[in-house]
Amino acid sequence: MITETCAVRALTLWQPWASAVAHLGKDIENRTIRTRHRGLLLVHAGLATDREAKQRLMPGETLPKGAIVAIAKIADAHNECDGSCSRWAEPGRWHWQLADIHPLTQPVPAKGKQGIWIPTADLLHRVADALHTRPALNGTP
Repeated sequence: MITETCAVRALTLWQPWASAVAHLGKDIENRTIRTRHRGLLLVHAGLATDREAKQRLMPGETLPKGAIVAIAKIADAHNECDGSCSRWAEPGRWHWQLADIHPLTQPVPAKGKQGIWIPTADLLHRVADALHTRPALNGTP
């Protein structure tokens, strides 16, 4: 799945937004700016938490921080809709459309950055390994 370093980018999101992408079907990332990037995106859970959103979306859950939690594709970006393109879309913002979302079975620790950033080759290898790792069933490997 991850084959070209130059085509892969990463984005750090506060929790619970990163976990919402990974597990709740959050298919829009709302931003004040557009992006020209189309293609693979590592979804990184940052160290910060939006406490109000966490109470609404994932109360009582322990959410990973400082780790890649999913891989997705940025399929498009637009600002023409009034928020009707997705339940996650906020009116008046750029909507980065996320598709082909694959949560990782285990978060991959990583340091995040602001904006879209280029992951290291080492991080890409660790994420690729995590995508191919499946949890043991009933204690059997």
